[in-house]
Amino acid sequence: MDNVRIQYGFFMGNRFFLLLLIIVSTLILSGCDNAQKAGTNYLAQQMRDPDSAKFRDVQTVTDSADPYVQNICGFVNGKNLFGAYSGEQRFVVKVFTGPQKSTFTPLSFVVEGDDNQSRRATKDSNKTTHPQTLFEERYWNKLCITNERKPTYSGVSWKTPFELCRDKILSSIEIKGDVPVVEAQSVGGDTILEWYGDNEFFVPTSTPHEMDLHSVRCVVNNDSGEISEFHIF
Repeated sequence: MDNVRIQYGFFMGNRFFLLLLIIVSTLILSGCDNAQKAGTNYLAQQMRDPDSAKFRDVQTVTDSADPYVQNICGFVNGKNLFGAYSGEQRFVVKVFTGPQKSTFTPLSFVVEGDDNQSRRATKDSNKTTHPQTLFEERYWNKLCITNERKPTYSGVSWKTPFELCRDKILSSIEIKGDVPVVEAQSVGGDTILEWYGDNEFFVPTSTPHEMDLHSVRCVVNNDSGEISEFHIF
């Protein structure tokens, strides 16, 4: 009889634990669903046509720095000014849920840019085996990684302003020696490099054993990553 009571108590205890586990799991999933809904609704309202917003592969990740914040990560598409869908972009929305996950307040959002500057690899990851865009470095690979979602490295490699100007110089004039490194100046959205004085270039002339001296001014637009001005004097 005692054995029967012990076994009955054991099975009842397991049933209670299983029921508790189901309830807790349901509450957690419900909290994640509500956080996702709050995050996607908030992001949709920031778009030009909120009703056109389409979301895909949305996941919820607890913020490593604040357990009361959920990072809502996924892909969004919406209509542009001309009424056409502009293409999917990755996004991250931070949602405050509180200790009980009973409140769902969007805190901030960021959407990946689709311009050339946004596609470029960061300075530290450029020309490495893991070229990250700024969005990947600051948000996606930092806040959105799970067992199912791995880091991405889609940064496009690029040349520095010096490399661009050096290549332009070498393709424009025949110089003696290498292109020396000069100090770059940042003015507005441009990077300016100038070779003059001690850094002028010796260029062969049609007369044997004679050289001309030439200075160079090269301006690179930081947004496009292309040379906007190039002058040889």
